[in-house]
Amino acid sequence: ILFYLFILITMENTFHRMLDPSFTSSSKGERPQPNFLPSATFAGSKPGYVFRTSDLGTGYHLDVNHPDNRYLDIITNNKTAVVTRNISTAKTPQQLLEEAEAAAKASTTATVAATLDAVGIRQMTATLVKVYEKNLLERSEFSKDPERYMKSEVDLHDALEAIQNVAADPTLYKYILSRGAVQILVQSLTHPNADIVLTVLQTWNELLDVDLIQLEHDLKQRILVQENITKLGYSLVVHHQGIQALSATLTTMEDNSITVDQDDRDLISKEILTLIETLLDLDTMGLFRQEENKQDIHNTYKGVINRIWNDSPTFISWLLYQIDSNDTNRQQIALTSSDLLASILQQEDGIPSLFAYIC
Repeated sequence: ILFYLFILITMENTFHRMLDPSFTSSSKGERPQPNFLPSATFAGSKPGYVFRTSDLGTGYHLDVNHPDNRYLDIITNNKTAVVTRNISTAKTPQQLLEEAEAAAKASTTATVAATLDAVGIRQMTATLVKVYEKNLLERSEFSKDPERYMKSEVDLHDALEAIQNVAADPTLYKYILSRGAVQILVQSLTHPNADIVLTVLQTWNELLDVDLIQLEHDLKQRILVQENITKLGYSLVVHHQGIQALSATLTTMEDNSITVDQDDRDLISKEILTLIETLLDLDTMGLFRQEENKQDIHNTYKGVINRIWNDSPTFISWLLYQIDSNDTNRQQIALTSSDLLASILQQEDGIPSLFAYIC
């Protein structure tokens, strides 16, 4: 028993020295509890502390909500202060995310980028699914404490950006399609954080960029790239109701369900319009119908235009509103909306559908 007790005491002292080089077993309890212990990485839980990033840096911060810390002397700028559990930093989730991203960039911890091959992309997609589910869980559990889910939010942002790299080789898209990543990429379109929404839209536009087809000089390779882009776009539109999801994102922004400033709102709107225009182009080329025939689906084909008119009429309303807007700061949005609406109306039954919609 004495031997095990000795081991436990030794381990505790070692742990404290890892977090605070100035710690000694003899000093324990003889000085005020420090409010911050710097640590570049998480080294396990520490009673009375939470690991996070703040103005002080990344490391272990005194948890003022901990029952033992209700009234406790702490060291702040070499002065002793009294804190109560009612004290909190009034920072918005956006500010916390920016701080976490800055800390992640400043971190000296090396991150190994996954390689662009079958194994690497399986790694990317597995990471994306994992961090999305973790962020979803933490947002649900700690909805009133953004600091508790900011780390997973940064990880989600990074995982989405990593997927963008796969656009360098569209022939590898099959590994994205087979690993559940498409579902996460669609679900993230309605994420409460505007930065996540913008990043996932940029990811979609990178992956489905039709210019990638023209970049291939070899005919066989060009056909292969076109097939992979078509499969991914078809999956977004048909299997995951992408048009409805994009329309819902626009509606969510308009009713202020997502806290977003005007600049980010415009960026998100532009990315959505670009993505819908790309999907419309792919469909107009007959590629989605060909893909449905390859998959031996005998249902009546329901293309992008049909889905816009019948499943997402609010999108037409949004376009008309943007075109009719007198906001001089959103002229580019109005012009892009006008061009896209013109493309929609040029399709078969476009004008009659518009009249029916107005009526």
